[in-house]
Amino acid sequence: MKCIEKFYLDIFNFNDYIDVCSKKEIKIKYKSLYTESKRLRYFFNYKIRKFKKDYVNLDKIIKNANNLFIENQIIKYETFFSNIDGKKLDREQMRAVITDDNYNLIAAGAGSGKTLTMISKVKYLTEIKNIKPEEILCISFTNFTVQSLKESINKIIKKDIDVYTFHKLGCEILKENNIKINICSDDRLKNIIDNFFEKEILNNKEILSKVNDYFLFYLNEIDSGKEDINNYDKITIKGEKVKSNEEVYIANYLFKKGISYIYEKKYPYDNEDVRYHSYKPDFYITDYDIYLEHFGVDENNDIPWLDSVEKNKYLESIEWKRTIHLNNNTNLKETFSYYFTEGSIDKYLELIIKENNITVNEKSDIEIYKLIYEKNKTNYMNSFKRLISTFINLFKSNGYGVDEFEKIGVFKNKNLNKFEEKRHYLFLNIVYRIYLSYQNYLRTNHEMDFNDMITLAYNHVEKNGITKRYKYIIIDEYQDTS
Repeated sequence: MKCIEKFYLDIFNFNDYIDVCSKKEIKIKYKSLYTESKRLRYFFNYKIRKFKKDYVNLDKIIKNANNLFIENQIIKYETFFSNIDGKKLDREQMRAVITDDNYNLIAAGAGSGKTLTMISKVKYLTEIKNIKPEEILCISFTNFTVQSLKESINKIIKKDIDVYTFHKLGCEILKENNIKINICSDDRLKNIIDNFFEKEILNNKEILSKVNDYFLFYLNEIDSGKEDINNYDKITIKGEKVKSNEEVYIANYLFKKGISYIYEKKYPYDNEDVRYHSYKPDFYITDYDIYLEHFGVDENNDIPWLDSVEKNKYLESIEWKRTIHLNNNTNLKETFSYYFTEGSIDKYLELIIKENNITVNEKSDIEIYKLIYEKNKTNYMNSFKRLISTFINLFKSNGYGVDEFEKIGVFKNKNLNKFEEKRHYLFLNIVYRIYLSYQNYLRTNHEMDFNDMITLAYNHVEKNGITKRYKYIIIDEYQDTS
């Protein structure tokens, strides 16, 4: 019975917030007692029955005990919470400050007082819970926000608290352990990417071809800035606005092969059906009097993304187009969306060329690349460079090395079709070459970037521990640093 009494003392005489670890310790501590009590036959012993019930419901009991603790703290320190730099915290902010679990995630919108809540947390810890300033670490995302937060803490709390970015924290850890580092300039990766696309690529036929293919066939979505879904928002290498990414692919394929075409040239024969009064086939191959229509259907002649009404209208239009070409004895060729998902679109386009004796006068990779890079009509290149920079930084921040490219390359995602697999393969090939150039520069010049520094600091802490003994780590804008 004394053990049961101690169980309740551990919960209700706890003069602080009961965190997850403490709750786990209580569960472990009284697990054998609970097991023993289940075997006892004291059906009429109230204390044993109550203990068994409360042990099972321990999570709920501790949650209620913590809520009671928070409410008591709010009442007890009402004056404290009413004047944080002349501002009064609301109830949610007070609860966030008092809650003292091992891990706390506070979600709040813009302008809701996140910074004030962070400063209040530091003030509460140092003045109410008597935590030493050197036992608290605040982390923010940028140098600007760190400086701003540090100034606010010094102004309101007048205590020297460590406020760092993650990179600054890593630097401090290495400095304390006399590990010398030489950080490259912030724009080094950008310069290497620029040099790759302006100079290096011109001397590498294999990678030049891959970059061209990526831009012609796999990097073709842009934001039109228009809300009307009927507006075209896909642009070909020739600057034509078309209706879908698949049409971009076909147009650029014809362009690359040097095959002249007109997009949506008006069909020369009149028709009596008012629904198709201004019929404009997708592509007209001028030198061979061939019409090419691309139909957005799958292998089952279905269009799953359309409702039944729109699907029937679309399927009827396909049959009508076939009929009018048949009646007017015009040469119609067809491609379908499922050619893309199964990875066979090139095969069928080549078949159309072969069966119709179409002469191919394929443009050189240099010619195509200059058009892509120098004219840069849709600003894809700058966006692509930023994408590469982001990928490399994220890749390195995860501690990945060169071997990881091979693992990613052979990774098969069941949600990707053949077209998407090819797109990922090309992207990885391009990034891989730039990554190697960047790493070679760092190695040759005995430099490292901020990602290397974080990895080095992490490895050191994992192996040797850390000299600082922080009890509380408070992270601002966690979604940016997570």
